[in-house]
Amino acid sequence: MPCCDVFRLREGKIESLNCYPSGTVLFGRLGVLNNLEAAVSR
Repeated sequence: MPCCDVFRLREGKIESLNCYPSGTVLFGRLGVLNNLEAAVSR
């Protein structure tokens, strides 16, 4: 899945990592986009 990984480095070592996946791809794989009306009606 396409995503953006953001690394925070301190003194040459990884201090933290955040991964931000593509929301539209994630929802598409979960089937949410195929039935968007039912997903937002709840």
